[in-house]
Amino acid sequence: MSMLSGFPSSSKYIKELYDKSSIDSNIASKALMFTHFSNPLFILGTLSTLLDNKKISIFILIIHYFTNIIIGIIFKNYHNSFDNSKISIKSAVVKMNKRIDNSDSLGSVLSKSIKDAIETLLLILGSISVFSFLCVIINNTFSFNNLTTSILNGLLEMTSGLKYVSMLTISLKYKTMLSTMMISFGGLAIHVQIYSIISNTNIKYIPYLIARILHTAISGLLVFILFDFI
Repeated sequence: MSMLSGFPSSSKYIKELYDKSSIDSNIASKALMFTHFSNPLFILGTLSTLLDNKKISIFILIIHYFTNIIIGIIFKNYHNSFDNSKISIKSAVVKMNKRIDNSDSLGSVLSKSIKDAIETLLLILGSISVFSFLCVIINNTFSFNNLTTSILNGLLEMTSGLKYVSMLTISLKYKTMLSTMMISFGGLAIHVQIYSIISNTNIKYIPYLIARILHTAISGLLVFILFDFI
């Protein structure tokens, strides 16, 4: 789901599973580490426009997603308590039908979905607004060079950082590397959103932060190595 809708949706889905006792806090913390996927429409649309290169945006998408898989492999033994029993598609379909049959009315489900969506959007837009405001203050107060300004903006709010990266007078290779690293980290605005979503649970934030630091480093290294081959 997070591969389709992007972050911070992964934390919301994981919290829902945790609240329903489908998974424990250890598995939730582990799953959060390697489900940090940016919305593909953002990378293929917005980022493609900023960099003015569709092929590069596809390359960034592949690196970003592949690095998440690497993170999953690195931490595969972290609280290794997944159920390794045989997966049955038939059993899953039967369970899904039972959930549908026992669910509330369509109106109740729809109203709850709308309410949850509005609450999530307010959290996302609120945090983006706050960190975008901080970016404006920093940009208007301090006289950093363009590269430093881009990195600081990217650490605070990813989209602002990507905008400044696109305006840098550096090679496309380094623009791609910086863009991939910013998306992999997500910016503090995203981290605040995720921390807010899991704040009332036992789901751990620190493993997620460590995974994002590794994600940033590995994705940047992969772009640096593979860029010339594309």
